[in-house]
Amino acid sequence: MKIDSISLKSSTIAIFVMIGLVAIALSLFASNYFKRAALNAQMTSLSRVIEVASIEVFTKIKNHTFDFGSKLAHNPDLLQATKRHLKNEGNGELSQLLDDPFINGFVGFSKIDLKKLRIYDLQLKLISQSNMGVSDLDDQAAPYIRSTISNRGKTDRLKAVQALWASPQGPFYSLVVPLGGLRPIGYLEIIINPVFNFSGIGNITNTPVHIHTMSGELLNENSQQFADDHLPIEFLIRASDETPLFKVVSYENIAT
Repeated sequence: MKIDSISLKSSTIAIFVMIGLVAIALSLFASNYFKRAALNAQMTSLSRVIEVASIEVFTKIKNHTFDFGSKLAHNPDLLQATKRHLKNEGNGELSQLLDDPFINGFVGFSKIDLKKLRIYDLQLKLISQSNMGVSDLDDQAAPYIRSTISNRGKTDRLKAVQALWASPQGPFYSLVVPLGGLRPIGYLEIIINPVFNFSGIGNITNTPVHIHTMSGELLNENSQQFADDHLPIEFLIRASDETPLFKVVSYENIAT
């Protein structure tokens, strides 16, 4: 009888211990689960903030580039030089005129990182380009630009076409505007480095920002520093043809 009493008591204690252990385990599991859920929700929210900031940056890129391109496309000297070049009467003056913004600057030159200026005829055949700027580019405009211009209707022929695109030299942004007003004689392409602008996302989010290639190579970073406990939030920037172009990594201090 005494043995049975001890056995029952031991069993009861064991059951309560097991219940306690299960309760602790469930508590830890629930705690970790809700922490992960909260962290995932915070990361999603922060990623959305970066997305909105990137849209703002891209809008500024387009506006700054369009302002510059519109003025240059209506430059009388550039128009006359293009007409002479199309008649095979040019003597290299067209490329010299395209070099001028690189040498003497232009209104808003600090807002964009100009990489190349090119002129095409109405069939999108390259007829001239700046000597200055990035070299070894393909002689054709990016496929997305060629496709957009070739497939659009006559009512859209005076509209500018923009594209983010990849090249062996890195990511680029192009804006192509008609050259010559209502009766265009060709197209002017302004090619810039978009990474220069996208690193400015940190000025909007007030966070350290790094720009990486898809393979992980660092392209640019802002001046803000991050600590080991900062959480990296990645946002993918896609080219206009939807292929991955580069990654924006914002380092967020989630403790604050």
